[in-house]
Amino acid sequence: MELDYDSLAAKLPRLVYASVSGYGGTADDRPGYDIGAYWSRSGLANALTTPGQAPPVSRPGLGDHPTGLATAAGIAAALYARERTGQGTLVQTSLLRTGLYAISSDLIGQLAGIQPTAGLQRALYNPMLGCYRSSDGQWFWLLGVQSQRMWPKLAKAIGRPELATDPRFDSHAGLIGNRDELMGLLDEIFAGPHDGRAGDGFEREDVWWDPVQDFAGATCDSLAVDSGAFPESACAWGKTVATPVDFGGQRPQPMERAPEAGEQTEQLLLELGYDWDDISALKDAGAVL
Repeated sequence: MELDYDSLAAKLPRLVYASVSGYGGTADDRPGYDIGAYWSRSGLANALTTPGQAPPVSRPGLGDHPTGLATAAGIAAALYARERTGQGTLVQTSLLRTGLYAISSDLIGQLAGIQPTAGLQRALYNPMLGCYRSSDGQWFWLLGVQSQRMWPKLAKAIGRPELATDPRFDSHAGLIGNRDELMGLLDEIFAGPHDGRAGDGFEREDVWWDPVQDFAGATCDSLAVDSGAFPESACAWGKTVATPVDFGGQRPQPMERAPEAGEQTEQLLLELGYDWDDISALKDAGAVL
């Protein structure tokens, strides 16, 4: 149909043309899904697999959604470039490339000869950036990326300030090198009644952390709700999930429901100039729903 980029760009030099595929490159026509190209082939699934266990299953749309965002960002950049140069371009991305970009920190390590460790449980090397369980059975994540900055605050919040100057843990290298030992100590403390989260311990000492929430917790989370993540919708259950970008300081507005398949076919065909006889003929031929 001559709707490829080269054919159209020859006639429309300002055209911005976006193409999304599973794999890109010479495999541009290869069928793909995000659970394969994004999740499995990119290395993401293996990075999150416990040694000796089966890889975890990707959640629905986990790769589709960021690939859509990558596409939108590429289109926006191309439109901006066109405003500056008057020239359109071809914008391409794929599920595979987006997955590789998502795991790029590990892949750069691999390329540099520093093989990353896959399947780490509860902490990524740094025990201050780890997951722990409180005495009420709830998991939470410490967010001490800057370990030496956050460790004294945590030690004070849990009522063990002396641990911050313990020779085993008084440096970043010590925290990493004695990771398992420190995590064991913290496990014992967090399993007790004075885990630092109770009262205002974490808040008072400016310890950064987040709860590990299930789906029910995430949809009721006050921070998420306040951000406008769940606007009202005309769907049967009354709410939906907003896209992650807002404009002009405006919160997401109530949304209409998505139409059923074929629901708006007649309306659109009438707007395009077809009459009812034409529409009936198209339906009889099976061309439209």
